[in-house]
Formats: sequence, structure tokens, C-alpha cells
Amino acid sequence: MKTSSYASATGIRVAALILNAMGMILLFPFILHNIGEHDFGIWSMAASITEYMLMIDFGVSLACTRFLSVTTDNKQWQKIVTNAVTLSLLVMVLLLIIGFGILTLRFFDINIISNRTLTLVIGILAIEAGISMVLRVYQSILRTELKYFQLGLFEILRVILRLAGFPLIIYFGGGLIELVVFSSIVNVGLFFSSFLYVRYVHKQIFFKRNYVDFKIIKDLFNFGKYAVFVQIAELFRYRLDGVFIGIALGIGSIAQYAIMITIIDMSVQISSRFLSYWETIIIRHTGEDKKASVDYMFKSMTIGFWIAAFFVGNIFLFGEMFLTLWVGEKYAHLAGELTLFSTILILVAFQMSITPYLNGHGKQKNDAIFALLEVIGKAVIAVPIIQNFGFKGIMLATIIIGLMVSILGRMVIVAKLSEISYWALILRLLKTIAPILAILLLLYGALTAMLYIELPDIILISKVAIVLLQLLMMVVFIRKLRQKN
Repeated sequence: MKTSSYASATGIRVAALILNAMGMILLFPFILHNIGEHDFGIWSMAASITEYMLMIDFGVSLACTRFLSVTTDNKQWQKIVTNAVTLSLLVMVLLLIIGFGILTLRFFDINIISNRTLTLVIGILAIEAGISMVLRVYQSILRTELKYFQLGLFEILRVILRLAGFPLIIYFGGGLIELVVFSSIVNVGLFFSSFLYVRYVHKQIFFKRNYVDFKIIKDLFNFGKYAVFVQIAELFRYRLDGVFIGIALGIGSIAQYAIMITIIDMSVQISSRFLSYWETIIIRHTGEDKKASVDYMFKSMTIGFWIAAFFVGNIFLFGEMFLTLWVGEKYAHLAGELTLFSTILILVAFQMSITPYLNGHGKQKNDAIFALLEVIGKAVIAVPIIQNFGFKGIMLATIIIGLMVSILGRMVIVAKLSEISYWALILRLLKTIAPILAILLLLYGALTAMLYIELPDIILISKVAIVLLQLLMMVVFIRKLRQKN
């Protein structure tokens, strides 16, 4: 695949993410003012509720991507998609029963929870998730075919519709429920776009009733249940920390954590846009060429490390300034903790590069065990670390356990599967990290020297120059990396 293809596919997905973030930052105050603090709280929860519900598919879409990636036979594709759709239909029926059941109970003045509005929202979102289940299978086909540019276009269309629709709904007197219904329709439309595109390009939908096979359904389920467990572990890597903070440091600290996690989540999403492109490539090569699959894994990891270094470095440079402008000087002191916490992107690079390699070899159960070990290990050491390091203890617990599991666990499995010496892999990892660290130390060492000798007039200019230089190096590096493929 050409450099321009990778750059355009990733660029358009990042553009959709940035467009959405900038639009919502502007719209949030407007929506908050018009629907009120209570409904705004429920509105904020809606996205998370949808994300949780979509995980009920037991990783069918992930499993479909994996099985499609390791075969090129059209008949086999029809069997895989047919059974993935069949399994998704079963989940869809369950969610539709739940969704319509909740809405029906409201006619009898019965609520599953005390908050009537939240009950209605959950019912609507259950219906949305149910319909989306089947359509997500066709996104798996696009991911397998590396149609990330098209997926990016669909994402941008969804963002534009949401950003244009929300103000109009409020202008014409709509409230929370109207916003939720409109958002659900647009979200389903995103998945339906993938279905239409597959139908248009392939002139078929890869579904044949006579290809329904319980054994294939079982294989999809067995793979997916472990893959989705890894996703859940990644999702709760941050959310569990919020609980620990509330217990160990008080409820007031949760607000500070929420400020940081907003920035970190955005950084992780941008990083994942770059790395998700390599998932299918890594999986595909695990069955073709052991050496090539390892090479692609390290290419993905190297790009992830560059992105992590970019975010960590620039949060260090501009964190205090950004926090002051965004949430006020009161929270500017969080810049140090935020910089430390941003190193979580290193773990994201590890996980998103190694997990496809393990999935390609059918070792999703091992990856799920490693994810569980991360959660348990972090929970065990979090409390004593907090007692000694306070707020930074939460971040240290996540980073220490995450690195230990990745280096001492996942990399060991990779060594066995690739038949490459573990220490050879570690040496290659160090060679990957060394130039990135060397450049960062040089750049930020120079900046620290300027701060030490007090040259305030050129500090800001120097920071901007460092950012531009990093961007230039990243572009040159990624282009050079792609030219080697």
C-alpha cells in the first residue's frame, strides 16, 4: 500500500475526530444552557451507554475481521459473513426485546430505575445498539479490505450531521430525547453506509442462508469473547482509576481526574486512528510470512511510539498553558500529572501492535489473560503507591503494571510464535525506542537550558519550533517507513 493511501486514510479519520472534538467543545455550552444541567448529565452518559451496549456483540465484528483477513476465498468469505450476521441477529433480537420492553413498561408507569428520563434513553439506545449489531459486520469487511478512507468519509458525514442537527433541534424547541433519537439515527446511518458501500462494490451482501454453520458460529464466538474482553479491559483501564481516586483521595479529586482523562482519551483516539490501520495487515501476514508479520508489528509499534512521544512532549511543553486557558488557573498545577499520565500512549502502542499479532495466531485467550493481569495487578499495587506518591500513584500503577505485562508477557508469546529469540525482540524494541528518546532528550534538554538561563522572550518561539520540528520528523519517518513496504 502506498504512503499516500496510508496518509490519506489516517488523515481523514483524524480530521473527523478533530472536527467532532472542536464542534462539541463549541456546542457543549450551548446544549448545557438550553437543556439544563440534569439532562446534560444524562446526555453525557448516552455515548458511554452506547459503547457498553455495542460490546454485547461478544466481539463478533472483531472476530469477523480476523477470519476474513486470513482468507481470500470468496466462498469462505460468504460463510464467515453469513454466520457473523446470524450471530449478530441473535444479539440484535435480544437488544430489541430489551429496548422495546423498556419503552413498553413506561406506558404502565413502570421504570427499571427511578429516573424516568434515563429509563427512556436506555430503551432508545438499546434499540440503536441492536440495529447496529448486524451492520457492524459490514464495517468488518471494509476494515479487512483496508477501506479506511471510506470509513473516514462516513465518520465525517456523521460528525457534520450531528453538529448541524443538534443546534437545529434545540432551535426548534427540541430537548434531550429529541437529541438522543437524532443521534441514534445518525449513528445507525454510519453503519448502514458501510452496508450500502459493500453492496455497491461487491454486488452482494455475502449472506446465504444455506451457509449457516453452527461450528463457524462457535468459532466466531470463541474468538470474539476473548477479543472483546481485551476491549473491555482497555475501556476500564481509565474508569477503574476514577473509582480508586474517589476512594483514596476523595470525591473532589475525581473532577481533576476527569479533566486529565478528557485530554488523554482524545490523544488515545488519535493514536488509535494511526495504529488501527495496521491491524488487518498484521493479521493477514501472520498466516503468510512469520518474519513479515513481526516486521509489520514493529512498524506499527514504532509509529505508535513516535505519536506517544509527540503527545508526551507537547503536553510537557504546553500543558500548563492549555489547562489555564481551558479550565482556569486553578487546575494548571495538573500539568505534571497530565504529562506523566500521557505516557499511557506507550502502552496503547504496545497493545494495539501486539494484539493483532496474537489474534492472527489465534492466541486471543492469552491476550485476554494479559489484559486481566493488568487490571488485577494495577488494583493490587494502586493503594500502597497512592499512599507514597499521592495523585501520581494512580498513573504510576497503570504504567508500571502495563509495561511489565507487555514486556514480560506479550513479548514472550510473540517470541514463541515467531520463533525469534526473546532477547532479539527486546533488542529490536530498544533500537526502536532509542532514536526517539535521543531526539526528545536533545530537544527538551535545549529547552530546559533556555529556562535555566532565563530567556523568556524566546521560550514560546522555541516551543513552537520544537513542535514543528517534531511534526516534520514524524512525516519524514512515516513516509520512509511506508516506502520500505
